[in-house]
Amino acid sequence: MSNENKSEQARRGRIELDQKIIAKTIGLGVIIGVGLVIDLLFAIWDLSLLCDCSALPKYFNLCAIPMMVKENPPWTVITALVTAPALILLWYWRTVHSRANLCNTQEQIVLDRERNTNDLKRQFNDRFLIAIDLLGKDNEDTQRGAIYALELLMRDAPSYQPTIIETLSDFIRRNAPYPPIDGKDKKDEEGHLENRSSNIRTDIQAALTVIGRRNVKFDRTNYVINLSHVCLEGYNFDNGMFNSATFYQSNLKNASLCKTNLINASLVRAKVNNAYLIAANLQNANLSVADLQEATLEGSDLEKAILSGANLYNASLTYTNFRGARLLRANLQEATLEGAQLQGSNLQEANLQEAFLVDASLQNANLSRADLQNADLGLANLQNANLNKVNLRDAILYGARFVGTRLGGADISNAQISEETLWSSAIYNTDTKFPDGFDPKTHQMINTAVSKVPFMSIEFKNQNQEGE
Repeated sequence: MSNENKSEQARRGRIELDQKIIAKTIGLGVIIGVGLVIDLLFAIWDLSLLCDCSALPKYFNLCAIPMMVKENPPWTVITALVTAPALILLWYWRTVHSRANLCNTQEQIVLDRERNTNDLKRQFNDRFLIAIDLLGKDNEDTQRGAIYALELLMRDAPSYQPTIIETLSDFIRRNAPYPPIDGKDKKDEEGHLENRSSNIRTDIQAALTVIGRRNVKFDRTNYVINLSHVCLEGYNFDNGMFNSATFYQSNLKNASLCKTNLINASLVRAKVNNAYLIAANLQNANLSVADLQEATLEGSDLEKAILSGANLYNASLTYTNFRGARLLRANLQEATLEGAQLQGSNLQEANLQEAFLVDASLQNANLSRADLQNADLGLANLQNANLNKVNLRDAILYGARFVGTRLGGADISNAQISEETLWSSAIYNTDTKFPDGFDPKTHQMINTAVSKVPFMSIEFKNQNQEGE
């Protein structure tokens, strides 16, 4: 029902109510008038009985009336019986009238509120349409102004937020596609790929900033920000909220994502090389086959993240949290993992050649068939880790802890070992290769052939990570 119909119905209702009140008022007046006439007739009758009509002007005064009432009780009773209904009707009339006024006031308040709400909706809709029109202009400054206008609207009317975020995401996808529309990356005069970081558009940066600082409590349930196949090389995402966003096959080279929230985000096959992700939150993020060469992820949180097949060559991963992460066949060659937390992670067949893992925590990690040749694991903790068939040739193992570690078929030949390196309860077999002169018995290691303990019966704890 439209507001005009509601207003017309309310007006008609008030008219009908006023007519009823007027009718009751007239009836009440008639009753009171009749009562007064009766009172007057009785008063005249009593005076005619008590007084000499010829002497009435002489004896009649105001003081005689109370005396007559006192000396004639029937007159008082009759007067009360006639007046009482009038008083009751007067009280009823005032009550109904007050309730009617209150009802009218409440109806008016509701109508005014609805009218104001509809006016605001029209204003918001007009602001949205104007901003969208400006966003379509072929002028960077105008588009940037439109983006900030949409942000203000999003704050004034949170219900518009999902639509505005989708509009800005679509704006980015249309204006920064990757690969480029011609299907080729631009090259400079010398034939090298052009660095797009120097071609940052202020309107696209504004759109990313607005998306990143939105109030996430107004997001739709399970909403995903779609930034797939876009070129955002060199752009700034710092401190932004991009949780659950998808950057599938997007170009994020040299981008700054410091302290960015990327929980549950998808960066599958994304190019993130040379990007800065210091202290970023990537819990449960999917970075499968992503290119993170020389990226900086110091202090980032990648707990339970998926990095299978990811390229982290020469990446800076100091004190990064990889607990429970999956790095199956990931390339971590020459990566810096000092103090990294890799407990329970899956590094099967990963390439860790020349990686720097000093003081890293690898308890219960699965590194079976991983290549750690020339890697530095000084002071690293590999307690109860799975290093079956791992390559540790020429690795630095000073002060490392291999307590309870599985080393079946591992190649530790030419590895640099110190007296502080702990091997107690580590499990090996006849295929395990040790450095020259190394006696596993003196280090209290367990030989599966001697102990008759089936080597394959000692399973890696995280069975769900095996054979991925």
